[in-house]
Amino acid sequence: MSTPKQKTTKRATGNRRSKHGLKGIQIKTDKDGNPYLPHHATPATGAYKGKTAVDAAKRATRRMRRLKKIT
Repeated sequence: MSTPKQKTTKRATGNRRSKHGLKGIQIKTDKDGNPYLPHHATPATGAYKGKTAVDAAKRATRRMRRLKKIT
């Protein structure tokens, strides 16, 4: 096995090891059991932090219009 040509700096070592502390995304569920990403509104109800942030019915109709336009 060959030897390294230069000393590995503390910065390079720290940058390499910084990835060790990363965790996977924790998928949360709302009251009804629908999954959603953290810090996002739930797709089913449009609620964020217990309040309605997005009108889910309006979003669904918009999406259906867009899908009809594509096909």
